[in-house]
This record gives sequence, C-alpha cells and structure tokens, in this order.
Amino acid sequence: RDGLTGAVIDELVVFIHRPGKRVRPLLLLHAYRAFAGRDPGREIFQVAAALELLHLFILAHDDVVDRSDARGGQATLHRAIESRLGAHHESGHLSQALAIVLGDMLFASAQRMVLHADLPAEIRLRVLDGLLELMTATGLGECHDILAGIRDISQISPADVEHMYWLKTSLYTIECPLVLGALLAGCDGAVTEDLRALSRPLGLAFQIHNDLKAFRQFEAGTEIPDDFTEGKKTLLMAVAHQHLGEHDRQVLQHCLGQIPATGSSLATLRELVRHSGAADILEAMVARLTGEAATLLDQMPWPAAQRLALCHTLQFLGSVLDCQEIANEAAA
Repeated sequence: RDGLTGAVIDELVVFIHRPGKRVRPLLLLHAYRAFAGRDPGREIFQVAAALELLHLFILAHDDVVDRSDARGGQATLHRAIESRLGAHHESGHLSQALAIVLGDMLFASAQRMVLHADLPAEIRLRVLDGLLELMTATGLGECHDILAGIRDISQISPADVEHMYWLKTSLYTIECPLVLGALLAGCDGAVTEDLRALSRPLGLAFQIHNDLKAFRQFEAGTEIPDDFTEGKKTLLMAVAHQHLGEHDRQVLQHCLGQIPATGSSLATLRELVRHSGAADILEAMVARLTGEAATLLDQMPWPAAQRLALCHTLQFLGSVLDCQEIANEAAA
C-alpha cells in the first residue's frame, strides 16, 4: 500500500480501537453465559467481535449521513481522515467517500469473521443470516430517519418514531445480542422468541432514556446535542407536539425547520418542550416499559438459574448504558 492509503487505513485501525462501552459484544457474551452455563470460547468471541464491527460500520456511515464532526468527544471517522489528507480543495468530499468505503470494508470483515468461526455449519448460517437481517432492518430504520428530516413534525406520530427507534437502534443494541447469545448457546426457537418479546420494551426504554438524557443536558446548558441543532424528529418532539396548543405547535415546527438551529430557536425549543410536559411523559414511559420487561422476565418458563443469570445480564446492561431504570427492575 502507498503512504496515503496506508495513512487512511491507519485511521481506520485507530477508529476500531477507540475506547467505548462495547455494549453489543458484551451483552452477547453475557447472554451466552446465561444460557450455556459456561464461559465462551474463541468462536463465540469472534461472533461478538463481528457484532462490534457492524456497529462501527453503522457509525461510520451514520456520521456521514448526519454530517457530524464529532462523536463521544472525538472526531468522526470522515473528519479524522480529512485531517490526514491535509489541505485539498476536495478533502471534505474525499474523506466522506473514504469513510463510506471503509465502512463497507468493516461490513465485509464482520461477515468473514463469522464465516471463519469454528461453529457448526447450521449455527454459523443462522448467525450470519441473523446479522444480515439485522443490517437490513437497521438500514430501513435509517431511511425512516433520513426521510423524517423533510417531513413536518405534524406528519409524524409518536408511534412512527417508536417504530423507527426499534429498527434503527434498539434491534441491534438489545435484541440481536441477546438472541445471538442464546442461539450460540444452543437454545431453541421458543427461547429466542421469548427474548425478542423481552427486548422490545427494553430497547424502547433504552432509546427514550437516551432522548431524556440529551434533553436534560440541553436543559442544564452543559451540552447542545446534535438532535436539537439538526432539528431531529425525536419521540420527545413528537410527544411535545401532541401536547402543545395550536400556536405553540406552529412555533415548534418553525424551530425544528431552522437547521442548523440558532441560539434563539434553541432557547424557544427548550421552553416549548418544558411547557409541553413531554419529558415527564417520557419518564413515565421508561418506568412503564422497564416494569413490563421485568414482568415478562418473571413469566419466562426457564430454569431458575437461567432466569437469575439473565437478570444479572440486564443489570449489566442498565449499568453500562447508564439507564438506572433497567438496572433497578432487573435487580428487583
């Protein structure tokens, strides 16, 4: 490889090794232990690593779509590549193109990692099929999210946003790791279907919790998340729109259309959300959803040891995602 290509590949390596929570692979490993009753071997770690590579693939592409400059306090992949390229009149376009291609390489590498895992052929095929089905659903959710950007908030219901959340984020953050962990442990279809049912309220609670966390930071003035500057049609905004009067709805629509948002439109947006009571409504939704998940878990027809192990798995999930509601319900 030449020097410039090497520098770009080096940037990808740095991107892969950045510190992170590694939620998805860790959740898969926890679920495997819960259902297999033993520590995972190398082949299970390979599948877990493949899931993380798919997550990084999504981040690389998502940051290009959202035109994000930073993620978690560090430059996004395309911005990091742009710095590597140096001054060039097309460096912005080239860095985005390279980030897309590198993301595709991550996607392919994840599949190869599963193909080369020392697993029974049937299990390997089911895992790979599950991952590809997951990526298709996530892509559909991303399409919903992108197209929501050109629609008025009055045309988007809370149910629309919940469906988009499920496809775009919750499915591959919660359901996929749990189901794959159980599948790799040799569980049958009944167990994986139970896990899918359990994952739905957990996944939605997780995403709503993220919305609320972003709003609390915005409200406190400690941070202005991209969701607000880019006028994202989040569940918080959809619920706020539902609970505002006609005049305030029009003002909310106007503020969401100011992209990037100005200081005055951001301040108005913050006051409208406060006035609507949407944050309190979503807090209640998180409590209801986590309670629903706890009830489902209690009703699962599994051996006591497996149910206890999965409770510990969900406690881990709540703590690593900084979602105390999930951790508390699992502990109860």
